[in-house]
Amino acid sequence: MLQIAQIKNIITRLLLFVQEDFKNNQEDQTFLYKTFKGAKDGNFDFYEQGKKLFLRNETNPRNLRVLLEFPKDKINLPAYVVREPSKRESPFNSIGKLNGQFDNSGRMIIRDSRNYEFEVMCVSDNFLESILMSEILYALLLGSYNILAQSFQSIEFSMKEVMLNAEVIPLPIFMRSIGINLSSDEYVPTIEEMPLLSKVLFADAGLMATYLSSGNILPY
Repeated sequence: MLQIAQIKNIITRLLLFVQEDFKNNQEDQTFLYKTFKGAKDGNFDFYEQGKKLFLRNETNPRNLRVLLEFPKDKINLPAYVVREPSKRESPFNSIGKLNGQFDNSGRMIIRDSRNYEFEVMCVSDNFLESILMSEILYALLLGSYNILAQSFQSIEFSMKEVMLNAEVIPLPIFMRSIGINLSSDEYVPTIEEMPLLSKVLFADAGLMATYLSSGNILPY
């Protein structure tokens, strides 16, 4: 499965959990209550504001969204934006290792161990709301560690504040970012037959340079 889509799906399900948890349990036993009750900054009550934010339904124009693309305006705020800045080899790297498995067509399966670095940006036009979004999601991710461990070999979380360049993003928005560092194996079938592969040619370097400089197409 596409990993960035899987992370987006996990975050969406965690937000649904918050609503179901609040609906089906006594208030003082809910995840929101245990995470935010008593936390205040001046007149901003994180618990009360958290209820307003996370218990909204889809008909509310300020409904919390989970996106893969950065919002172009404030209409789609608040939102979690999932990005994947990098994918690299994991400590368990084993690219090209045959694992003795075959797909339904009899092709050998190759395993590639990858380390995925995701950034979940908590985007809002209210700084305290951005803090609220990041803290609850961080708590939800920690609480779901055992579930994530069923799909990933290693799991790490981090958090930071992101300073925006007003010249690049002129919108009055605020962001905190949650880093999700995961490693897992990807399995793909080997390419046994492909007409294109049989047409790959390795030309003489001097001949190639001559054709490139003249603008001609290398004859096959």
